[in-house]
Order: sequence, then structure tokens, then C-alpha cells
Amino acid sequence: MSVKQSSGILAIWHDMVPEHEQALNDWYNQEHHAERVAIEGFFTARRHIALDASPKFFIFYETTDPSVLETAAYLACVNNPSSWTQRCMPHYRNTNRLVCGRTAYLGLGHGAAVMTLRFAAGEAGSEAIGAAVQRRAQAALAEPGMVSAQIWQLDAERTHLPSQEKDIRAKSADTMDGAADWTIMLTANLPDQVRAACDKHFPVAGLQANGIADGAPQNGLYQLIFTMGG
Repeated sequence: MSVKQSSGILAIWHDMVPEHEQALNDWYNQEHHAERVAIEGFFTARRHIALDASPKFFIFYETTDPSVLETAAYLACVNNPSSWTQRCMPHYRNTNRLVCGRTAYLGLGHGAAVMTLRFAAGEAGSEAIGAAVQRRAQAALAEPGMVSAQIWQLDAERTHLPSQEKDIRAKSADTMDGAADWTIMLTANLPDQVRAACDKHFPVAGLQANGIADGAPQNGLYQLIFTMGG
């Protein structure tokens, strides 16, 4: 199976206590991403930093399918966190972790400039929402500099599986795992290109008027800073 044929996503947005940010990046670079990608069924790890977004960090992993996130290999990892993990995770803030099924992967590759849109589902229903956002994403890819678009739908049951790592993160009062039913990720060569495509094809008023989003999406502009696998 190729990465593009895979359908599982583990995504995390979070801030970090500022004095621990360098330790966080060293942990990601030297241990954590490699630990995850080594698990059977994981393909890639990608980490991004905010250009105009909150939270500051956006990380996602591509897996064979969402069921990888309940395998014995993955659960053994998250229930036996390393000493370095135990030192870093208590300093997470404003965390949103999602397990998702990828419903569409359009285009090729992964651009350095990334926009994520997270939103609660509107009244249109899952099938209609999925079709509508895919049409908009396909149109966005025709804009200058655009590279790819992905559409992710929340897998709530797997998102909320208990683990020791989840317990560590939960000590921060602002942890909000599962706080989005749908996520759209657009990528381009340059930040202004992905911002323009997002503004044109995913306007807040249009998403709300067509029953796609319940409330305004939470948009974030990020820059790719790390990639592994693929």
C-alpha cells in the first residue's frame, strides 16, 4: 500500500510552555517521531510550526487505516511512555488530538506552506459534507502554487481510547481531544498561496450557509519543519 492509498490519520495541535520548546523539538527530532514511524502501520511523521495560527505546533502521522491506533503495538507504546516523553508531555498546552479517517487525498506531495481548517459538522450530514468539501478542495488545487489537499473525518471512538500518554497530557486543563468533526489540510509552495486558496474556496459564510460547518472553522497557517518516512 502506498501512503496516498492509506486512510488513517493521527493529528495533534498543541502549544508548549515556552521555556521547554527547545527540549520539545529535540525530543521530536531524536526520539518521538522515529518511535511512532517504527510502529507497524505507520508511514510518515510531519511536524509544522505556526506562521499565523494557534496552537503553535501541528503534527500528523499517516497510517494504513484508523484501526492502527488500537493495535497492540501502538497501545504498548502509548501505555509505556519513555522517560523523555514523560518529561515533555506535561508541558503541552492547548492540545487537540484527533484520530481520523482520510476521506480524500488530492494532488501530489506535501507543500511547505500548510493551512488546516477544523470545524464541527453542520446540519448537511456526513455524506453531503464530505462531497461538498471535496469539490471545494479540488477547485482550490487549481490555484497558483497549490500542491495538495486532504480531508479527514473524526473517528471519535479511537480518539478517546485511554492511555498513559493521554493521562499525562490531561493534567493540562486545556486539553480538548476530539474537538473537530472534520479537518481540511491544504498545502502549497508559499504561505500567501495557500492562504489565498483557502480564503477563496473555503469562506466562512459559504461553509455555514451550506450546512457544512456549525460555527466558524478554526484556521491555522503553518510551515513544515520536519518530515520522516513516506
